[in-house]
Amino acid sequence: MLRLIVLACMVLILVGGGSVYAQTTKTVKVKPPKKVKVQKVKKPPKLPATALTPDETAIRKANEKSIRERKKAFEKPRKQ
Repeated sequence: MLRLIVLACMVLILVGGGSVYAQTTKTVKVKPPKKVKVQKVKKPPKLPATALTPDETAIRKANEKSIRERKKAFEKPRKQ
């Protein structure tokens, strides 16, 4: 009786070991990662230049002129 139990266990071990070996020796194909498609960055459209009215251009020039005069007045004492 003991011999039959030992023999049955040995057979189970051999059969089980063979199936485990067959499962572990399978080669798994690994696929390379896909390349990521990078979209090109689009430049924003240029805004149309707003045309200034004659009054606005006069104000702008006067403002620039006064700024230049202030800078010159500030630089003169520094040079002396």
